[in-house]
Amino acid sequence: MEIQADSPGGQQRTDGLGAHPWAPVLVLVATALLASATSDEVADIIGPFGVMVGQTMAGWLIVRNATAFAGRERVSWTLVGSGFLVAAFGVLVVATLGILNGSAPAFGPTDLIFVVGYLLILTGFITLPHLASNTAQRSRVFLDGLIGAVSLAAVLWTLFLADLLAQLRDAPFWERLIASIYPVLDIVMLVMLLWVAVRRSTYRFDPRLLTFGFALAVQATADMTFFVNGVGQTFEEASPAYGLYIMAAAGFTAAGLLLRNSPAPREYANQGQPLWAIVAPYSAMNALIVLVAYYQITSPGRPENRGLLAIAAVLVALVILRQGVEIRENRKHVRREREALVASISHELRTPLTSVVGVLDILLEDDQMSAVEGDELLTMAREQSVYMSRIVQDLILLARDNSEKLHINRGESEIRPLVEKAIRSVTISTRDLIVDVEANLVANVDADRFRQVVVNLLTNALKYGDSQTRLVVSGRDNEVVVEMHDAGNGVPQRYQLMIWEGFERGEHRLDSVVPGSGVGLTVIKTIAEAHGGRVSYRQSELLGGACFEVVLPKQASAATAKPAKDHRTPPISGAA
Repeated sequence: MEIQADSPGGQQRTDGLGAHPWAPVLVLVATALLASATSDEVADIIGPFGVMVGQTMAGWLIVRNATAFAGRERVSWTLVGSGFLVAAFGVLVVATLGILNGSAPAFGPTDLIFVVGYLLILTGFITLPHLASNTAQRSRVFLDGLIGAVSLAAVLWTLFLADLLAQLRDAPFWERLIASIYPVLDIVMLVMLLWVAVRRSTYRFDPRLLTFGFALAVQATADMTFFVNGVGQTFEEASPAYGLYIMAAAGFTAAGLLLRNSPAPREYANQGQPLWAIVAPYSAMNALIVLVAYYQITSPGRPENRGLLAIAAVLVALVILRQGVEIRENRKHVRREREALVASISHELRTPLTSVVGVLDILLEDDQMSAVEGDELLTMAREQSVYMSRIVQDLILLARDNSEKLHINRGESEIRPLVEKAIRSVTISTRDLIVDVEANLVANVDADRFRQVVVNLLTNALKYGDSQTRLVVSGRDNEVVVEMHDAGNGVPQRYQLMIWEGFERGEHRLDSVVPGSGVGLTVIKTIAEAHGGRVSYRQSELLGGACFEVVLPKQASAATAKPAKDHRTPPISGAA
């Protein structure tokens, strides 16, 4: 969803803030610093006013700019903005009570206003469409966030909030109620922050969400500080961290300003979950386990130990649930991959096999066929048979799943004749192919495997690229570089890592019009690595489409020169 930064009249939108829309954010930051640096008496005067103005500004901006969206995203941001307006009203109510009565309790019925504001903000933020993915991914990320948040909350409670347990026993009803609600809301807030941090989304680095997440973290810190100091105290005695509250309001206001310029969705390479995203939610859980063990050893009779053990038991249950979701999703994934593999290989073999059977039927039934016609049919049948043999050999090669097991028979070879032979063995038309091979280029490679690399590159480009293709083979330092350029649409970024995996066809995985088994590029990678080389993909600077590059050393290194165990297979070129 795009949000235009310009109004219909062609002038830049300023959201009614004049020529300097970021001025309120700067003023709020300056106010936050002032509230942190001044005395408590001065902070009690400017703090509530700064918080109320900041949250009002944030809510107004978010609600106003949400009108540029449609559907679910508009509703979500409107809920978020409404939550800030409700919170600003709560600040006004508390300030009014303090003026009328001389003081206001740190916790009381008025806190229900803040609870409603929190719920609106959290509901709106958690329902944003760019936090969505499939059900299994959402479940895993949510459970990761929940495990990390509960663990972190338990650690903080044990280290910093233990004294509150005794105070809350004799506290009034409202204090006990709010004391049980606010920690839950803070845990939900932490879950959301972890969710944003580890989710996979085309909006992953959306500055609006990053700014909003930073402000949520500051807000949670301020709430925790107030909660520690507020039990049994008046609002003034609790000494709210006005600087943090106003700084959080500045962050929310900045997010409201950024909301008017929605970033375009970005593509990211589809790869495995980064290690930090897996470890981060469980770091707090590990800290909790260490804390439980420490208290069990040093203070075995400590009453809080039972609570910690109960929390640890809940976390173990959550981990088991999370693993159950992962196992179930993996089973579904394996089943889908198996079905796709069977369908892909069946489709790939059916066409040439049908051609061979058809040719044989014609030869058996037609007694009047001339020798020339018979030779043409036999040539066609042979080409299709070789094509099927290539697929089978590629499958055998991939079944080893390790380039070190691939037998490489190196020898000094002139590259140009190998390339020419590979081109002649390609069954797809090479009419628009341009070949540029460096003269007198010699390398110590496995000749059959090198031809297999070239055949696979050609077949892949002729299948998925545009009609214009260019093969460039050159020497660079002590390496042979094979580049296959085409004028097609290239590979979308999210598939650029996946295409080197076995049976993966990227965006063509469901394309039955263009046949393919998805093993050609994997075979190329396996052969290159067995030679001590490497493969890569980039956008073609020559034709504008895809460019697949294979780099092989001209001479065998000590590691690659040692022959592997001889798992011999016939030297048949592979097809993509």
